[in-house]
Amino acid sequence: MRYFRSALICFIALVLLSSVAAAQDANAAPAGSAAQAGAPVSLDQLVAKVIDREHFAMTQLRSLHPIVETYIQNLKDTARAPIFRLATNIFSGNST
Repeated sequence: MRYFRSALICFIALVLLSSVAAAQDANAAPAGSAAQAGAPVSLDQLVAKVIDREHFAMTQLRSLHPIVETYIQNLKDTARAPIFRLATNIFSGNST
């Protein structure tokens, strides 16, 4: 369920961002071009534009260095509570 919700949110964001980008490109196009606001766009053109945007986003993300966090919990099984947390260790660092 959580995976489906995340995938749905990512899909909706992708569609919204691609439509905003298409609107910006249509406004920036010259008056005689086929990319005017009233001109229909085929599905192939839309998919090609989304793929181009994804490639651009991936090239931008390659320059970043993600932060990695690891949580290690020491647990103990007791009679009162099935699982009792003794300690939590958090390790943070850059992934390069």
